[in-house]
Amino acid sequence: MAGSRTPRPHRRSRILIAVLAAALLAVAGCSSRSSKASNSPGGNRAVGAAAGAAPKASGRSHASSAPDSAGGALTAKTPLQQRDIIRTATVSLRTTAVDRSANTIVGLAEPAGGRVDGDDRSSSGKKRTATLILRIPPDTLNRIIAKVDTLGTETSRSVRGEDVTASKADIAARTQALQVSVMRLRGFLSHSGGIKDLVSLENQLTERESELESMQGQQRALADQIGLATLTVQVYATPAPVPAKPRPKTAGIGSAFVSGWHALVSTARWVVKIIGYSLPITAALVLIAGIALSLWRRHRRPPKPARAS
Repeated sequence: MAGSRTPRPHRRSRILIAVLAAALLAVAGCSSRSSKASNSPGGNRAVGAAAGAAPKASGRSHASSAPDSAGGALTAKTPLQQRDIIRTATVSLRTTAVDRSANTIVGLAEPAGGRVDGDDRSSSGKKRTATLILRIPPDTLNRIIAKVDTLGTETSRSVRGEDVTASKADIAARTQALQVSVMRLRGFLSHSGGIKDLVSLENQLTERESELESMQGQQRALADQIGLATLTVQVYATPAPVPAKPRPKTAGIGSAFVSGWHALVSTARWVVKIIGYSLPITAALVLIAGIALSLWRRHRRPPKPARAS
């Protein structure tokens, strides 16, 4: 027809190019959103939770292994001021008053912001001993040891520090992974349909919750050891001094004569006592000997001859 117009070829090509460009932009937008979602913290947590919910083959989940390795790398570069140190000290003390010194040492813990975890006292004969265990802030340890030394004579001392920075980071990472795994299993449990799946999920959840409680207990115990240093003080009684023996005096002629006279008198007394003790025995022996001799003589006497009729 004379009034209709046919589309031109270049116009069709422009429309086709515009459609293709719009399709490419849509595809690029979807890929960028998916990459952002995978790189976001929420995406990482979801991946970690899924890995934590899977059964563990070597006693640790895949979600805990990644934070553990990263934590170990970070703790190796941690400055000394920011490291976690467990400090322990042992002091042996000799004192003249064990109980009074022990009471003074016990009184040092509370004002310093600590506590007393042990107070054992015993006696063995005339020996009195006390063993005290104080839990005090680490920055007050040296000051309290100096105060303990003023109460007597220090015989031994041992101060140690154990670096547990890596252990603390490892326990924290494993605790976090177990928390995520427990939350994930609880979510699966609420949407579970079959009885078999429900029982399996409950068993896994019970196991993970038990591991989580154990790990949290270790975390609390480690935090207590780091937050408070342990000072053990052993108090002993100072032994009584041994009296010195008097030195013998140099003997003169007069003292020698007196000593000899006393020795002679003592000897005479012992001789008289011995004679007095032996007289009854001697009399009895003489009497027995006389009777025996008389019998023997009578037995040896010859018989009288018979008279003739």
